[in-house]
Amino acid sequence: MQNEELHAYGLCGLKPEEFDRLTLPEYQSLLEAAYWKEARQIKLLASALAHLLSPYLEHPTPIPFLVDDLLGGDPVAEVERTRTLRLAAYRDAEEHS
Repeated sequence: MQNEELHAYGLCGLKPEEFDRLTLPEYQSLLEAAYWKEARQIKLLASALAHLLSPYLEHPTPIPFLVDDLLGGDPVAEVERTRTLRLAAYRDAEEHS
């Protein structure tokens, strides 16, 4: 089983016959949606952790800064940036065809 199938079946919850019918752009969009959902969940968990830890910190730090420090950046924004770049590349390819 290849990585694409692992992602399709595990992360996206597709059945083999559904995966076989997808085009590459459809598969990429579906995978990005799954990554986006996962990134939102991670950010939510980091936010909850930051709220729990904030009273015990020596220096008060705003929650959004704590979340960014815990995650090393915004995972949701990274997924959205990657999607924007992919869609722009598709548009450029279509214009030059």
